[in-house]
Amino acid sequence: MARSITIGGTNQTAYLVAGSLSVKLNTADFGLSSPAVIPDPGDAVVMVDPAWEGTVSCVEDGDLLEGVAQLTVSISATNDDVGEASAAPFGLSDDPDNVNTFPYADLRITHTRNLDTTETTTGSLTCYEPGLWPAMTFELTSANRGLAAESYTVTDAEIIDLSDDATATLVTFGDPIVTMSVWVASKAADAPDGSISGTKITDDTITTPKLTADCITANELDAGCVGFDQLAPSARDVISGYLPNNTFTDATAGALTMAAARGDEAGASAELPYWQPWRDSGSGTATVAADTDWPGGHYVQCAFSGTGSASANNVALTSDQAVIEPGQEYQCQYTRSFNVPAGVTLWLNMALRWHAADGSYLSETSQLAGTTTSDGLDQVTIMQAEAPADARYVRGEVILWEANAHDAGTWFRLGQLSLINLGDGSPHFTGTVYADGKVYSEGHTVWRYTDAQADTASLSSDLTLTTAGTWYTGPSLSLGTGQWFVVGHATGYAGAASKYLYTRLRDTTHGENHATGQQRMEAAVYQSQTLAALVELGEAATIALEATSEANSGKLYKELSANGANSVATTICATRVDSA
Repeated sequence: MARSITIGGTNQTAYLVAGSLSVKLNTADFGLSSPAVIPDPGDAVVMVDPAWEGTVSCVEDGDLLEGVAQLTVSISATNDDVGEASAAPFGLSDDPDNVNTFPYADLRITHTRNLDTTETTTGSLTCYEPGLWPAMTFELTSANRGLAAESYTVTDAEIIDLSDDATATLVTFGDPIVTMSVWVASKAADAPDGSISGTKITDDTITTPKLTADCITANELDAGCVGFDQLAPSARDVISGYLPNNTFTDATAGALTMAAARGDEAGASAELPYWQPWRDSGSGTATVAADTDWPGGHYVQCAFSGTGSASANNVALTSDQAVIEPGQEYQCQYTRSFNVPAGVTLWLNMALRWHAADGSYLSETSQLAGTTTSDGLDQVTIMQAEAPADARYVRGEVILWEANAHDAGTWFRLGQLSLINLGDGSPHFTGTVYADGKVYSEGHTVWRYTDAQADTASLSSDLTLTTAGTWYTGPSLSLGTGQWFVVGHATGYAGAASKYLYTRLRDTTHGENHATGQQRMEAAVYQSQTLAALVELGEAATIALEATSEANSGKLYKELSANGANSVATTICATRVDSA
């Protein structure tokens, strides 16, 4: 693009004195040679290459040589632009690719030890690619200094003339900008009482709007930074103890694949999402049957191949992890029927298996019961337990086996397994929340609590991001009106090392982004990133997890071979968090 300078509406490009141009973020100085129109203070200045706008603040004119009819006019202009902290449009390297990185010269770096023993880094260099301004953070690579894409922030930038169509930028830089959250955390101990402490912002300090759209992405929240006690009570009731697919609404009739042990991914079948059927030994079976008399329209029938025990010749079902609130009381309810022929004892071990924040197993609370009689469809409350202080997740589990004698007519049917957070011991509501939003409890009023609606979707096959910069749609959900807490988890590859994989949670119905993220591939391998957003819908819409890559042939993965089949590497889920 050709350089131009317009002042007060007059194009003065032809009168620009070669080598006189000096431009910073807030100032511009240059000379004009015998211009037809002499600018006045207050005139608007618009430059192209470099792009800059401001107002003339000072005009000085004088003769170039005594007795020569040639006038030199010196112009100073200013503006009040503010440097915005942002990523630079490119990096600088001693081995540039002239696409994402460009060359530099005259690099100097100074390391200074401060009185408080911290170290400050400053430096300067000359860059020949325009586009760097104060507050931009760029990546610097220098083999001489052992720097590999090291981040620094521009503190000052001056653009100077090299020729009529070429410029250089004199850059000074320093340590990368410290974000507000990091600075506040470092200063929290010195904050006065009643302001900001190390753990919170004083109640009512933040008013509406609390958080703007897209302000929180996968990179802004550390694991465990939002505790359960920070959630509103309505959100706690929805999330706490909500076992996914707890009424088997999402199920396909037929025999289920039985894993060889709890945790064996071979048993995580698509026919019963979020549940794992397994057995320690024997040839017992678990089969899904459709039946509208059951709460979710399905039940799982467990049958046995012979007498067994809690650890042999048994049949078991274990749920995926559900979020719980440590220290709270939980009540376990289930809907079942069973047939026990004469001479047979049917044993049931119901367990709540507690897990830490990192997902590791801690302990379990269980209740063992045996029966020698049959019973029809019924809902039963069988135990109440307090979540351990260090627990953050729970799995529901049933283990069944025959004793005393074996009979091919023995079976146990399970159609629902739910938890109720009792808090201080008083139930928040009567009955059990089902996927359709109803509370089922024989002999009690039926309540409606739509907050418990939830849905999830995952990739059915790997998604290739064929063309760099083009957005591709991964798993998506069709959501109704209301407020939804949406989480997307993407595992992908940017197409090449040192390239970025970009993701977003997008309302494809209305063309709105609700969360965005990016991650740089340090090597030619896959990496994962997670996005979360609170989405308020005034009408039904489709929310999708989308991705694009900086290089061609990027990819989102359905599963990872190291984690086994159906390991769900890319998924989206949503829970409704408002009341009807």
